[in-house]
Amino acid sequence: MAHLRPVCLLPIGALACTAGPPDVDDPDPTGLVDHHTVAVVTTASATYDAGALAVVDLDGGTPRDVATIHADAVVRVEDGMVWQVNRLLVDSVRAYAPGDWALPAMEVSTGTASNPHDVALCGDALVVARYEEASLLRVDWHDGHTLGTVDLSAAADADTLPEADRLVWLGDRLFVGLQRLDRTDGWTSAPGGWLGEVPCDGDALGATWPVGPNPVIAGAPGLVVVAAEDGVRSFDGDAVSDVRVADVDGAAIVDLAFGDDGRGAFIARDGGHHRIGCLDTATWTPVVAQDLDAFVSGVAVDDRGEAWFAVRQGWEDPSDLGGLVVVDLDTCTARPTRVATHLPPFAIAFY
Repeated sequence: MAHLRPVCLLPIGALACTAGPPDVDDPDPTGLVDHHTVAVVTTASATYDAGALAVVDLDGGTPRDVATIHADAVVRVEDGMVWQVNRLLVDSVRAYAPGDWALPAMEVSTGTASNPHDVALCGDALVVARYEEASLLRVDWHDGHTLGTVDLSAAADADTLPEADRLVWLGDRLFVGLQRLDRTDGWTSAPGGWLGEVPCDGDALGATWPVGPNPVIAGAPGLVVVAAEDGVRSFDGDAVSDVRVADVDGAAIVDLAFGDDGRGAFIARDGGHHRIGCLDTATWTPVVAQDLDAFVSGVAVDDRGEAWFAVRQGWEDPSDLGGLVVVDLDTCTARPTRVATHLPPFAIAFY
């Protein structure tokens, strides 16, 4: 079983709080499944006043809430640990050993009102993308002390912030998506977003590449895939491609996820209307699995060739209370029934 070391919890605004990561020698101490990956999901009420961390068997068992959390949080899995990224107004990162949900193994403040969006382990550093800061935070993930920051000011637009969003690995290189939305001009994306290379032990952003307006990035085999307002592009480590996919029947692709074989899934949005479906890096031909009037907030691909979509109540059809839609990537068809969560799902990861 997994063993937690002592944990220290400090008020929000403290620089760091940790007693080091746990020793994890059982990859599935939950007992939910045997030798299968488990989904871990952050959920939130429709009004974002309550949140939970839940785990679910990939075969569709009833999700089980395992921790009460901030209502605006995303979840990531890095190095066998589950990382809960608490966004604006809580501004912290928690680490859990899978199955040990009673207390986090570590909790680190990312700075008051910093609005963290993503994390990645880079050597001894936990790199945190912060939407309301012109720098990435670097924290020693073993003991929680601050190692420094990575200056992003060269990527800022007129409002002095570059809006650092997602962190994605390409081989042994780490990249950050910089949305560069101009808040002085109604949050327009006219300046265009950038992809920037992040040093693991440096304090300045590396090379940058323009990737289209308001980009959201995802990792794929040998590529960083970028969904921007004007279409989907790919980056191979040297150059950014032309637009691979312009839209899906008039809906812009706003999020993507890919498996290790290059098969993936997309969320496309046209106002309050959403389309979900399949997209692979071999053909770049989108296939729609479902049209939805609910709001789709996230997508992740498991190790069995399935895409999981977090569906929430939307403006177009308030009667649709959401759930997890699971799509088989071979046929691009959804399971007949959704996986229901106690609160509407928000973000998904697998361990």
